[in-house]
Amino acid sequence: MSELTKSSYVILGLLSKSPHSGYELKRVIARASAASSFYWSESNAQIYPVLKKLEGQGLVNSAIDAASGARNKRVYTITKKGQTELMQWLKKDCELAVYREEFLLQLSLAQHLTAEELLNKLRFYKQSIAHKLTLLESIIDHIQVDHAGRADQRFLLLTYDHIKAMLEAKLQWCEKTLKNLAVD
Repeated sequence: MSELTKSSYVILGLLSKSPHSGYELKRVIARASAASSFYWSESNAQIYPVLKKLEGQGLVNSAIDAASGARNKRVYTITKKGQTELMQWLKKDCELAVYREEFLLQLSLAQHLTAEELLNKLRFYKQSIAHKLTLLESIIDHIQVDHAGRADQRFLLLTYDHIKAMLEAKLQWCEKTLKNLAVD
């Protein structure tokens, strides 16, 4: 079997929780995109081609939902083979992501900026981080309420706790750097 894309694992993961039509998967991914954008982004355009590939590999099955009437809604479920593939991927060690942040690239070349331009850039970056933290808090609140009692709650909270720690570290760095630059 050819190596699956990360998009394939996203879809297998969602189908491992419950069966979905392609349209429902698009809705779930779109709804989750604000929350998961902290660590992952997914293109809706890839859902149907990935579903077709997964079905061709025997990792998912599909059937027309008889209750859908003339719409002929196709519902996908993960197969045992798909569950095995998902589990193998979950157990496999992953590589650390290549860290890319345009702000840091610009900062590395900041000798070309005036002191005021640099301070403004740092203030904007700090404000952006603070905004992300506020958004993250609302996502955490949502998980604590809407995922209460669900098997995924603990792991979602662990994921967002990691992101929160990273954002808080960036915010502290901003405060320290702005203070240091103000002294210069």
